[in-house]
Amino acid sequence: MDRRSAIGALTFLIFGFCMNRPANANQFSDLIVEYEQTPGVLENAWRFREQGAFRGVGRGTPSTRAISRRAIDLIIQLEVGGQKRYDAKYTKPIWPRGESGVTIGIGYDLRFSNQDILYRDWKDIISQENLIILSTALGAGGQNAEKRLSEVQGVEIPWQSALTQFSRYIPYLVAETERAFPNTKMLSDDSLGALASLIYNRGSSMERKSPRRAEMVAIYDLMLEQKFSEVPEQLRKMKRLWTTPDSRGLVIRRELEALLYEEGLQQ
Repeated sequence: MDRRSAIGALTFLIFGFCMNRPANANQFSDLIVEYEQTPGVLENAWRFREQGAFRGVGRGTPSTRAISRRAIDLIIQLEVGGQKRYDAKYTKPIWPRGESGVTIGIGYDLRFSNQDILYRDWKDIISQENLIILSTALGAGGQNAEKRLSEVQGVEIPWQSALTQFSRYIPYLVAETERAFPNTKMLSDDSLGALASLIYNRGSSMERKSPRRAEMVAIYDLMLEQKFSEVPEQLRKMKRLWTTPDSRGLVIRRELEALLYEEGLQQ
């Protein structure tokens, strides 16, 4: 994604969605605006990521399957709010609180990386000196990560560099989504992208005995049975997990994923 397309990503995300489903487009755009403009919604949402999510760090073999640009733009928007917000707040490493590690770029959590993966992902994007500095925060989460934050504040990652790394991460995310759910090859790029956003945020665990994962398991079963049109209902049912004002961002995210998935069903 070049600079011009990155600047226009939010416009494309909203108005691209409007093209085929005008009835839902207003809801989609209204939710994006609420997510963007309500203080604390984006940052608070970081705290509710599931423990099983690798948080921007690719594992395994990347997929060759594409997801839609609209889906990629949605994930970026939900993580950092686009270029203007990124430039103002996130060019330097942050600690999103909770059990998170020091996080760089677009949601790249150093807690879930290691020396080899860090160099694989960033060696031709940032300097060797900065890689050495960031390596001091590898594997650290929670209070240990908070303590290391001051040590890495000399590192700055411009928007374009963050986009470059994130675009390389997407095939790993798609692969994890394909491993998590059967029959993904039968989905459109929008619908698969909606599930990729879900996996990015909640991880791919399918623990059947866990009440928290009930809807994830239900989606797995629906995908197995090729009942694709019933998946959005399960995305919306997940909202039961986030009932406090500071978790509003997750409620918005699930609805946006459901709307994007439904858009994909029409393709």
